[in-house]
Amino acid sequence: MSESKPTDPDEAERISREEFSRRHAAAPFQHRFNHLFPLWNENNARYFEDRLAAPRISIGPTSSRRISETRVNTDYGARTNIVFSPGLMFGTDRRLVRTDDPDAPGVLRLIADRLLGEMVKQFVMEVHNSLEEGWDGYGPLYAREATRIGAQMGQTDPADALSEVHPRRRAGRLAGMPVAAWWPHAFRPDGYYAGHVSFGHLQLRGRTRAGAPARRAVGPGVFEYLHFLAATGKHGQLLEVLGREVDAAKVGRNPALAAAERGPGTRPGGPYRCPQSPPTG
Repeated sequence: MSESKPTDPDEAERISREEFSRRHAAAPFQHRFNHLFPLWNENNARYFEDRLAAPRISIGPTSSRRISETRVNTDYGARTNIVFSPGLMFGTDRRLVRTDDPDAPGVLRLIADRLLGEMVKQFVMEVHNSLEEGWDGYGPLYAREATRIGAQMGQTDPADALSEVHPRRRAGRLAGMPVAAWWPHAFRPDGYYAGHVSFGHLQLRGRTRAGAPARRAVGPGVFEYLHFLAATGKHGQLLEVLGREVDAAKVGRNPALAAAERGPGTRPGGPYRCPQSPPTG
């Protein structure tokens, strides 16, 4: 007896898409999809009591600094799309993937972790009916579910448990600690990915202190012109030019301060006029 076809158009399309992805997609894609879909089913049973609706899983561009993400809809309006970056899945982002073996243990572990992290977001969206928009999707609900799963990982071996997850760092109390947006890969112990991946460019444990700002390039001929003004006694013009540069720098650092310093006598948005030295002699 043949299996009945689903009557829901969205579900019918999802099943058809999964079948195509696993049987007829280009070989590198097919290889990854045949790993991802079964793993999604295992995670759904183990961590989510089979409460999640099967999603679309795709490989394509993701947001800046994200190597995977969960979207409410696909680009054609179907429900739930988990997207992985090609740089991770095919090893083309050499800042991230540090091996030529696409199936190196560390790479497969990271792919599995990113799938689990996105499934937590899917759970918050579908079961808690929340996008946690004020938290970019990684708020208290996400942190709570991630903490629950991290503890569950340690039921067989306590060493496998992951630490408590927080949505954001608070007043230095969690300085240098990873937060929900990078769960679970930023919570794994050193060596977990066997050196096959690197996260240095993602700054997982907080923002690094900014270095000194780069010196702004000066256009050719500028210093010659300033020297000419000084050498020919055109001090008024020299101060005017330098004043505009000083004002522009202040606007860049603090627009409100620069506007106040212009004073009521200066046209709005006009350059701050440097005071001129009184003539000598």
